[in-house]
Amino acid sequence: TNVGVHDNLTRDYVFIEKLELYGYHGDVPEEKVLGQRFEFDIKLFPQQPSLACAQRDDLNDTLDYTALIKEIEKMMQTKAFNMIETLANETAKCAFTIYGTDKLQAIQIQVRKHPPISQFVKSVGVNVFRTAHDLIE
Repeated sequence: TNVGVHDNLTRDYVFIEKLELYGYHGDVPEEKVLGQRFEFDIKLFPQQPSLACAQRDDLNDTLDYTALIKEIEKMMQTKAFNMIETLANETAKCAFTIYGTDKLQAIQIQVRKHPPISQFVKSVGVNVFRTAHDLIE
């Protein structure tokens, strides 16, 4: 459980807001055939505050968000999941693979989609919070 985990997080985070990508994820057959837009909001919590990056002005001292965006784009083009919870979880795994647990402490991901449902809904989605400990299989 994540009780108390937030207390130990650094106050700094790197964020990606409203990353829009097209994909074929969903439980409804039409979603897998027609596809739809997905929106990602992501917060990357580093192991250390971004003070070193701010002082040295060096990309190696932070979490380079462009690396994660490229991997999410690749995943959206090559995979199809039934559940957006799985999409969010796989995104978290991808981030820990890219940055490693020595640089990344936790990630928060919100994934939204605009489903072909009859009700008037702007979007539906999930919000997940993962640490490296959560992803150990």
